Amino acid sequence: MSIAAVSFLFLAAAVGQVNSSSGTMKPDELKYQQQAFKQWWEQDLVLKFADLPADGKTPDFRIPYSGHDYPDKSGGTIVAMRKYDAAFHRG
Repeated sequence: MSIAAVSFLFLAAAVGQVNSSSGTMKPDELKYQQQAFKQWWEQDLVLKFADLPADGKTPDFRIPYSGHDYPDKSGGTIVAMRKYDAAFHRG
């Protein structure tokens, strides 16, 4: 490839870059996100890191793969987790 072709490709790649910033959410999108979050999590959506609690714990009813819904005596998730470990973690 000639130097001119390489230069052209480099220039085309540089000019083709799109510079965009995320900015702020549109008000209607923010309202929709707040409503959806409230619907699914029964809590208000917190957007600022400083407003989040410093510590916390997941309520027991939100911890999946345990309890009466996933009893290991009836198959539970242990078999699926072993397959996952075998497939992705060689073990």
